[in-house]
Amino acid sequence: MLLSYTFAQLGALFQSNPELWKTISLTQLDLFVRLCVAFRVEILLYARLDFTSLDPPTVYFLPDHLLHFLAAMIDVPQSVVQALWKETSHLVWSAIGATDVLTPAERDLVNALDERGFYATAQHLPRYQYSLASTMLMPPVLWCTHCLRPLTSLSRVKVTVFSSSTGYRATKGYSSSLKCKGQHLEFQYH
Repeated sequence: MLLSYTFAQLGALFQSNPELWKTISLTQLDLFVRLCVAFRVEILLYARLDFTSLDPPTVYFLPDHLLHFLAAMIDVPQSVVQALWKETSHLVWSAIGATDVLTPAERDLVNALDERGFYATAQHLPRYQYSLASTMLMPPVLWCTHCLRPLTSLSRVKVTVFSSSTGYRATKGYSSSLKCKGQHLEFQYH
């Protein structure tokens, strides 16, 4: 399930930070980018960006729970994950329309890591706030459609998903909702 990378893109990456590229393989790079594409909305939820801009977002740091998750998935230290993000985030945002980018085995591994509570590390919110699954059902917007304020108060519930992308077999997922404090509205995935 490789995304399309041109030789020019890969060459520019390898020239940008030669020491970094000595520590990972192309397979790890590809999996890292595909995982970041799969969890783009999760990255945006914690970035607190200006959602009125039409430019690709600039996110300098990944949320801690994603940092732990990505390090486990590609088997590298967290410092390498953060360096990879710095070098490849433009590939993540340029993969417009890419949604089902993980293989069935990768989706199962994501779900297995969550079952062990591997990356639910924050103490100040319930575990589900930081849980990840291969299927994340998110509201269609991240800002209030009435007042344009960023939505807050993330709430998640565990769900079972039946989808054609998984051959209609039951898979674990999370359904998320966000609230607008100004308008007292809740936005959910339906």
